Amino acid sequence: MKQRRLLRKEASAAASDSPVGKWAGLTGMAVEFTWAVQESTIVPYLLWLHVPLRFTGFTYLVNPIVGVGLQLGVGRLSDAIGRRKPFLAGLTVTGGVGLFLLMLSYRLGSSETSVAIVAMIGFAISDVSHDSLLIPARAMIEDLTMRDPDCRNELNARFSRFQMVGRLLAMLLGAFPVGYLLDVTWFSHVPASSPSANHLVGLVLCAFLVLVATSCTVLWISPVENPAKRHAELNALREATDAVVDVETPPADLEGTYPLLNAPKVTPKSLPWRRATLLTVHFYGWLVTMTKDFYWTAFLQGSQVGVMRVSFLGLGAGALCSFAVSLFLRPLNKTYGSRAVYFIGEILLMLSLLLLDVTGDGVGTIFVAACAGLSYAVHTNNMFLIVHNLTRRARAYELAQERASLDEDDEDEDDEDRADENGHGRKGLISSYGTIGNDDVSDSGSEDSDAEGAHNAWTISLVIAAMPAAQVIVGLFSGMVLEHVFKEDFVAFFTFLAKIGLVVNGAAIYILHR
Repeated sequence: MKQRRLLRKEASAAASDSPVGKWAGLTGMAVEFTWAVQESTIVPYLLWLHVPLRFTGFTYLVNPIVGVGLQLGVGRLSDAIGRRKPFLAGLTVTGGVGLFLLMLSYRLGSSETSVAIVAMIGFAISDVSHDSLLIPARAMIEDLTMRDPDCRNELNARFSRFQMVGRLLAMLLGAFPVGYLLDVTWFSHVPASSPSANHLVGLVLCAFLVLVATSCTVLWISPVENPAKRHAELNALREATDAVVDVETPPADLEGTYPLLNAPKVTPKSLPWRRATLLTVHFYGWLVTMTKDFYWTAFLQGSQVGVMRVSFLGLGAGALCSFAVSLFLRPLNKTYGSRAVYFIGEILLMLSLLLLDVTGDGVGTIFVAACAGLSYAVHTNNMFLIVHNLTRRARAYELAQERASLDEDDEDEDDEDRADENGHGRKGLISSYGTIGNDDVSDSGSEDSDAEGAHNAWTISLVIAAMPAAQVIVGLFSGMVLEHVFKEDFVAFFTFLAKIGLVVNGAAIYILHR
């Protein structure tokens, strides 16, 4: 078994050190940069155009209506044809078109209403495209892991670091007078007497430049995709590792050296409801995160550029904390387990928003934003690991049961005696793997191994779809609830969401670890 793991680790280490393994996260940086810019600017821009607050949330409806189906389709189709680069290139083009519409909305519209409509259309196209960009980008790094969990942890943590750098750059840039540094009035036609609007358009222009530069870089360094060659390489790796006899002691549970949450036994029957519970928690985490980001600038009365820069400083502090956490994400997951780290991050987000009862909308909001930022890197990264591991644990359990049944019929007395003496015979070893969900088990069967490698983008799209699904709720109800129920009391609104979040996470922990 030790030889098997060494063979796989050698292959995955080489892939991790490849240009794609090192720099595929640039796409994540561009996506996060644009998210941070759009989420923080679209509501103030619409309010500047005198769009009522209760209607601003409708901006986020197009993405979930179109995005969920598109993202699941992108995942399925990308897996079916075995290619990632065509989707990366196509979604970069549509994302750039959306950003251009948002930048030129004041020029293209003839009235405040038409300007707002063009801006909302541009925002929707850009948002859908950037959300979907994560599917081929993350699938590219997942293809490199060779099903090695340590490699997956490393590459996903690296991708998360790139994302946090993008978010940090966007927030720091938003704290500076971009509208003055980049003269955008000549092509946007936004009046020079409106510095806040020019500031927003300047940030969108920066997002466009970052998107084009990073996507072109990733496409340039990526090798020509050959699905048949990759399939042959995976088969060769599986045959090489399967040739090694299972006589070594199984490695420790990959759910953490000192797990804070005990790993439950995952059976194929329990997999759907466990996965649904996790995705529900992820959905609510996105709902709270997006609501906070969308309304944070408006919460701080961001109609004036000076106050807007203060809000960006607060969000920048959160982005800096997110980047700091991303640096330690891999050792945290290896030590305490990806599930435990994820739930700690979610609970920390809810507790940080409860601090608004103390700080109000004063300078203390910078501290609140920084505390909330501690959870963001974990939120955007760990659910991919959790869902992948959950699926593998179910497959490992199923395969272990099948092999144990065969061993009962085929093992001779010598094998049984050896298993009784050292506890690590073939049957005992497989049973152990079935309990802890070790990934080596699923490599032994060709059908299971092939199926696992063929659904990387589909699994990723399931996790990513939680975000646009949350946007349905934000788009339909957030503005109306803020205006009519909470009477535009942002503090009461944020703290209410946080209290519900604590209940959701507590219930999920209980359900998943019964």
